Amino acid sequence: MADKVSSTRWFGLALQALIVLANHDGVCPSSMMAEKLNSQSTFYVKY
Repeated sequence: MADKVSSTRWFGLALQALIVLANHDGVCPSSMMAEKLNSQSTFYVKY
């Protein structure tokens, strides 16, 4: 995600992440979160 990410996109990702966390019991590794969000476990955003 080297391109600038819109605030709408950020909100959507945050909402999806909250849903994943709500449905997961205990610690949720970034790799699992990324898999559920169809993303990478780390990404760089250029401002």
